[in-house]
Amino acid sequence: MDAGKHVYVEKPMTHTVEQQSNWRNAVKQTGRFFRAQTGTANDSYWQAHDAIQAGRIGKVTWAHGS
Repeated sequence: MDAGKHVYVEKPMTHTVEQQSNWRNAVKQTGRFFRAQTGTANDSYWQAHDAIQAGRIGKVTWAHGS
């Protein structure tokens, strides 16, 4: 993003909520688009839910899980 590029990532996007917060800050600072396609096989859904509810990852506009 610092190089002026938009970012698309696939799993794993991050391993901790703190790492995700760094992505969020980079998006805010650079104005670039960030798109992630991720999956999980553990309690990450609940951790993500808690992070969303606490406002730690910014405004979520769309999510899909199965």
